[in-house]
Amino acid sequence: MKDKRCLIEITELRAIGSDQNGWMVMKRTKKKDKDTKQPTGGYSEWVAYKYPSSFEGCVAYLEEEMIRMSGSSTLTELRRAAERIHAMMLEILEKGKLL
Repeated sequence: MKDKRCLIEITELRAIGSDQNGWMVMKRTKKKDKDTKQPTGGYSEWVAYKYPSSFEGCVAYLEEEMIRMSGSSTLTELRRAAERIHAMMLEILEKGKLL
């Protein structure tokens, strides 16, 4: 019997997934040419890169990562980015009835 897994896409490049061992934060990898190993465009598979102990931990990690990578250069920009990202995460999770 095939193992049941979960994949909840949060953004085009990030997702929360699970398998029989627990929860994971995942990212999409770019397709690469088999000979040159250079990116060919587009995305292929989801790859796990962080393993929080709970679903809530995955959500918190992703939210913090998105805030860190927001490109903010002032405290005001960072606060606005944090508010925008938090609202986006709540909307995604509420639509999926996960909260």
